[in-house]
Amino acid sequence: KQSQETLNILLPQSEHVALEEKLEAVRQQGYAQSDSVIDAGVWGVSVPLLVARKLLGTLTLMAPSLRAQEPQMVLIEQTRRSARSISKNLA
Repeated sequence: KQSQETLNILLPQSEHVALEEKLEAVRQQGYAQSDSVIDAGVWGVSVPLLVARKLLGTLTLMAPSLRAQEPQMVLIEQTRRSARSISKNLA
């Protein structure tokens, strides 16, 4: 499995289970979000662009954390809808 090989290269074995659990949660909900992970004060959501279950890329929306707090679920759903539309056009 490619993801397992990548984990072996990037992380010590002790961190694999926690990351695999996080990745499974992302797969289940269909998106990943973060706040201030890379840049302080920046919130983001990323949604996969899939065609026939093949990952072609991601669509990411980023906004200042303070502006994204209240409409967060709306922004997530709009990004998911846009990603589905783009994926259909890529098929």
